[in-house]
Amino acid sequence: MNICLETPVGLVGLGNMGSGVADNLLKKGFHLTVHERSEKARRWAKGRSGVVLTPSLRELGSLSKIVLILVTDNQALDEVLYATEGLLAGIRPGSLVIDMTTGDPTLAVENHRRLAGMRVRMLEAPMTGGATGAREGTLLLMVGGDRKLCRDCQPLFSAIARKVVYAGGPGKGQTIKLLQNQLSFSLFLSTCEALWVGKALGFDESLLIDVFQNSNARSYETELRFPRFILPKNFQSGAAIRTAYKDLKLITDLESRLGIELPLATQVRKYWEAAMSRIGAEADFTRVYELVKGEKELKALGIDWKEKDRPRR
Repeated sequence: MNICLETPVGLVGLGNMGSGVADNLLKKGFHLTVHERSEKARRWAKGRSGVVLTPSLRELGSLSKIVLILVTDNQALDEVLYATEGLLAGIRPGSLVIDMTTGDPTLAVENHRRLAGMRVRMLEAPMTGGATGAREGTLLLMVGGDRKLCRDCQPLFSAIARKVVYAGGPGKGQTIKLLQNQLSFSLFLSTCEALWVGKALGFDESLLIDVFQNSNARSYETELRFPRFILPKNFQSGAAIRTAYKDLKLITDLESRLGIELPLATQVRKYWEAAMSRIGAEADFTRVYELVKGEKELKALGIDWKEKDRPRR
């Protein structure tokens, strides 16, 4: 598949990630047909050249050779693809759908199969890097599907990502993305716990992060997430608690189906369940840090550092 700046590209999903991806494609010279779902989409398109808005997914499909889909979950993806007036009602044979949603690997395999039956090609390319990475064009893409097709898409991918990893056949991109999220959210919560107890012991949060970042405890959390979103108390990473929980549930459910029960992954999932209950599903996921404000909340999580550290007689 030959991809160049003249290749008609469609995009569905102008959320926190999609708007950054769209902006970078436009900056690199691509022309976009964008699904006009809301006033937000119309405001985004105003004053931008190279953009055609359409309220019709069918029309978007008919106008595009490649369609990027950046929606919240598998249910939203199904609606985009398979609704009566959805994308596949208008897309032409030989076109390419790139699913950038983080979803269920089993459903990704099924979507590859169904689209192939319609002579429509597909890649899954879930991404990591957050809204900041989408804006700055520094995403990591984990691609599942045909290897050659992945290579063909490099001119497009290089406009939005710093790195592209070919993970394997259908479903493999989604699987490795879920594993990456499992580790990332575990690191986030481990950092939260260290700061919670450190604060209870009288240390300043900034001092703790400085020590962690300049030691073998450093991570993306200590380098970027905590200094940028948590220490300043702006909590604007661009991802909702419900989205993080959805990803954790997908990977722990997958592991359970494989007969694997991982205690740490299970506990991390429980943290997000507690956060949705106490803070709200739509809150930014970095607000999980606010689950603990003092000794009372530490004890509620099963952490009683005073009892644990009290000298035994």
